[in-house]
Amino acid sequence: MPQVLKTELVEDPAFRNRQQQSEGAVSAGHFLHTYLSYIKCRKTVDRSLSMIANMSDALDKKATANKKPVKAQDLVRLYEAVLQNLNEMPQLAGLEEDLAFRQEVEAKTIFYKAWRCYYIARSFLAAQKWPEAMAIFQRATTYAAKAKADKTLGAELRADAERLAGEIEGRQFMAHANSILDSEAVKSRKEGHSVTSEDTAKALVDRLDVYYEDPKLMKGEARSKCIGAFAHGFYFKVESKSYMQVWRDLMAFIVNLAGEILHTFQSKLSLSLLFDEPRTIAHTTSF
Repeated sequence: MPQVLKTELVEDPAFRNRQQQSEGAVSAGHFLHTYLSYIKCRKTVDRSLSMIANMSDALDKKATANKKPVKAQDLVRLYEAVLQNLNEMPQLAGLEEDLAFRQEVEAKTIFYKAWRCYYIARSFLAAQKWPEAMAIFQRATTYAAKAKADKTLGAELRADAERLAGEIEGRQFMAHANSILDSEAVKSRKEGHSVTSEDTAKALVDRLDVYYEDPKLMKGEARSKCIGAFAHGFYFKVESKSYMQVWRDLMAFIVNLAGEILHTFQSKLSLSLLFDEPRTIAHTTSF
């Protein structure tokens, strides 16, 4: 209907002049075209937002056999359609000078730009492009902060912007952590510190400078490997010795260590008495 009406209005010189100059009087037919175009844009926005609400719930869910998986890029395209229609509304003839309507549309544009940036960043997360994701998340944070502070938006949209800011923060930390892990992995590969089977066979105390995630430990399975090394070469293995033998070795080590400490203390005490004795005699004879 708007296209049919526009085809008829093209033959009107006043309509052509008004479209080119964006100022001046608006005819009744032109107002009707503006009204129909506004309804078209409004319904397109509502339809896109309804699809976004359904698809956002299915984004984090696993795809079933009969349904196509939802991707973040699909939501990005819908938000672009919303922004395009919002951008067209204030440019309709007769609405250019409506300041309140323009401010409302601008506030909603910032709000939906925040959501669009959020899903663009999530698409970068899915592609494991961590720096790009962090940059877009930062842009989304800026838009969300502006939307929260804008009183032109309704209370519901401002609350939604605050919820978005919390989701952005969580995803941003995830991207930052993955970026650090990737940079450390690249650094290790450049320096030649790759994890070998020899490293994984060592006890944790012997490979503190090597990062390795043991799948058995991650699953909670016990490992019968050496569990520690102590000073003075005391080293024991659970798989090769009985617990009673390990206990005897440990007690022997403690007794020997206590003897060494006692011997050292006695030696220091004897030396201190030896050097302090003349001083004590001289002190007593002075009286």
